[in-house]
Amino acid sequence: MLYPRWLPPAIAALAAACSSPETHGKGGGGAGTGGATSTGGTAPTGGAGGTGAAGMAGSGGDTGGAQTGGTGGMGMGGTATGGATTGGTGGAGGSVTCPELGNPDCSPGDGTGNADQCFDAASCYLKIVQNAVNFVINTQHPQWVDWSDGNPKILDANQNDYVLAVVDEVSLQGLCAIQDPNAGDEIVVKHDNDFAENFDILTSQGYARYGPNIHTATCAPAWF
Repeated sequence: MLYPRWLPPAIAALAAACSSPETHGKGGGGAGTGGATSTGGTAPTGGAGGTGAAGMAGSGGDTGGAQTGGTGGMGMGGTATGGATTGGTGGAGGSVTCPELGNPDCSPGDGTGNADQCFDAASCYLKIVQNAVNFVINTQHPQWVDWSDGNPKILDANQNDYVLAVVDEVSLQGLCAIQDPNAGDEIVVKHDNDFAENFDILTSQGYARYGPNIHTATCAPAWF
């Protein structure tokens, strides 16, 4: 997640706690068209799509994190469409309301990214980021991935390319996204400056992350 380079102890501890590796096995389809978000702090659940040619099912830290769906383009799921959805209440006393997608405001936010503005909340954009990761490693750039141990290891030479490709895919879904300049394995996503969500999509060993624990924090207002 993106924080000032003088990370305060509280937010440094939060970032460290959310960076544990997750492993994955090959499984059903790719990205799918998902369902609606839940209300009050439970992570959204994606709906089922068609049969995919290449996809993954999470295991270990990612149990139940993947979804089935069609091949080719990435599906949208888990966020509010056609109406606002209330997110969970965060540990710092904050809460967010998921916006309708489209017409994003990517102008710089006036948030600080400090601990007093970041909290735990149900993610509005988790499914979109999960779908983007699955699309990049299964459909768009499978040549970047080594599956020899059964897990999606991103080749060393392509790890930064992978993160930037996920950023691009998320941006195509009516959102603003950047690679965290202080933590290259993370991306930050927003629709407007009300809030931004942080996602850790690459382990320290270079494996792609796409399970339910990739959402590490919500910060309000947005700081990028």
